[in-house]
Amino acid sequence: MRITSALAALLTVITLTASSKASITLSFYDANYLGHIYDAQPASPTDEVSYIKDLITLGAGDGVTDVNGADYDRLNSTLAGPFDMPSTTDDFRGADSVYQITLTESYQYIYGKYDGPNYGAEVWYFPNGITGMVTLPQYPKDYPNQYALSHASAYNQVAPVPEAGSFIVWGTLAITGLSLCRRKLFG
Repeated sequence: MRITSALAALLTVITLTASSKASITLSFYDANYLGHIYDAQPASPTDEVSYIKDLITLGAGDGVTDVNGADYDRLNSTLAGPFDMPSTTDDFRGADSVYQITLTESYQYIYGKYDGPNYGAEVWYFPNGITGMVTLPQYPKDYPNQYALSHASAYNQVAPVPEAGSFIVWGTLAITGLSLCRRKLFG
């Protein structure tokens, strides 16, 4: 019986660890980097979604391109579409001048607006969504001491995809429970 109790306790700890929220630090030109928006003014959620929609019309690696009167580029992005269409439904907007946001729901697009009208915006894309603590670069890569992040937003809330590890742990826990019930009932 002691082995069974120890196994149940171990599985419970593993389950709680496997289901904890992630923490991620974004960087320019990483695997989830989508591109740069030069003319990101005004900066309402509706405008930001419009900019993302324009950005995803470009192909991976495209240089500075005028789309609807604004300049965009995907020079340092390797992400290839198709991309889910962004929307303002269930959007999240972090506090101004904060480069860490905590997402309690899962989102596909992370939008970082840098220095009001002077620099522009950077966008990251997560096809399956991202949740937890997200840290954005405080300054643009080429300007380490100017054009600070003015705000961060998240768009396209999605249902989280269960990770395989927690599925395996829950399945093992269920089978162990059934085994214990069988042993108790049938000796």
